[in-house]
Amino acid sequence: MKQEADIIRIYEYYPFTAEYCGNVEPITFFKIQKNISDISSFNLFPDRLRNFYNCTLKVGTFEIKPFIIIKSTPCEPIVSVEGIEARLIQLIARKLNFRINYVLPPDNKQWGYIGPNNSISLMKMIQEKEVDFGIGSIAFTKSRHEYLKVGVAHHTTKVVIAIPDGRSYTAVEKLIRPFDDSVWCALLFVIFIAIIVIMCIQHFQLQTSLLGRHPTLSIFEVMFGISQKSLPQNNVPRILLFTWMYYCFVIRNVYQGLMFSILQEDPHKPPLENIDEVLSEGLYFYMNNVARRFFLNMPEVQDRIIDLPNQKDNLLHALSELATHRLHGVVVVPIDNIAYFNRHNAKLGMVHCLKQAIATYPIGVHYPKNSPLTKSFDALFESLLTSGISYHWAKNYGNYDFLKSKKYSSNNNEPAPLNNSHLIGCYLIYVGLLLISLIVFVCEQVIYKLMVHQHFKKQQKEFAKFKNHHIAFCH
Repeated sequence: MKQEADIIRIYEYYPFTAEYCGNVEPITFFKIQKNISDISSFNLFPDRLRNFYNCTLKVGTFEIKPFIIIKSTPCEPIVSVEGIEARLIQLIARKLNFRINYVLPPDNKQWGYIGPNNSISLMKMIQEKEVDFGIGSIAFTKSRHEYLKVGVAHHTTKVVIAIPDGRSYTAVEKLIRPFDDSVWCALLFVIFIAIIVIMCIQHFQLQTSLLGRHPTLSIFEVMFGISQKSLPQNNVPRILLFTWMYYCFVIRNVYQGLMFSILQEDPHKPPLENIDEVLSEGLYFYMNNVARRFFLNMPEVQDRIIDLPNQKDNLLHALSELATHRLHGVVVVPIDNIAYFNRHNAKLGMVHCLKQAIATYPIGVHYPKNSPLTKSFDALFESLLTSGISYHWAKNYGNYDFLKSKKYSSNNNEPAPLNNSHLIGCYLIYVGLLLISLIVFVCEQVIYKLMVHQHFKKQQKEFAKFKNHHIAFCH
């Protein structure tokens, strides 16, 4: 404001006009006569950023699907940009009439570090006003709020723990599924006791015909339902044999019935349910460094955190490794990233998440500390937020069916035919037993050859001794 003889000049600046862009030189806004006392009709605080007059704003960002999706060529790093946040900014650009110039951080790094000094990557670009504002799944944190200007949240999602689809049961796991570990331990204990009883009876030479000619082998014959050619003659061995046959009959039929039901079920293990199961499996937690703040009160998790490399598409790469079971761990990630992966990479395998979310994850535009853009942008973002358009676009970019509960059981009324994948465990056990038989056969042959050789040597010595004795006797 400048006062002259009879006129008061009020100055204002318009950074964007039809003639120039980004100019902050003051211009005469009003000329008011000194004798005018009522100035209520004058708009002394106009909206200077209602129209950007097709000026260009620099937007710092990087690719993080589905929020920012960048199409590029070897010659041109940015051909087009789309995604949830990109479409929001493009809509704002149409409303406020400005063009967008996307600027990538050096070396395609991501958010980077923010501080009073030595900030890096996108945070440095915003802090040092290399760009007008930044987008790219930028969450609200204390340090960013301290050194940058933060807008309203234009999209809110959840941070979850991504887990792979249940892996297929191995051939051996399919065979042992009908019984719990405790049942298998009890069965092995019973077999051990039966062998001990037979050894004690044989040691004390009591009823050596307990289960026929080979009582120890008969234990396994009865277990697998093989008929007995020779039976004990006395009452006590008969009672022991009947008891063992009855026990094996019950166990064998229960096993067969449960195995039939299991073969109709989904051949995959169910996914993990909670963090405790993740820890009990000995898995690691892969995440971006900024996500560590969600686990400050969980030291057992902090000891198993592995930071993802600060590079392009690191979350998508981690989810790919997770889906193909090449990652010994889980991934901490916004739920929209999982939905995008499942929509575009389902052939690699579905990715699920734990039922309980880690945290709510609001994201927004971040500006340099003294940026004037916040007011105009926030007003439009708030109007768009109530319309739910960002969630509509999120569904277009992702497949959220993985959030529906999945039951790992078969609903088919007809039994599924057996195939080699069901019987591979039996084949492996058969091959293993054949190898054991071959080893035993080789050992028997070697022992037999050694015994024959020793017997032959013994006979030679006896013959030489007899010959010498006979010669001495003749002399």
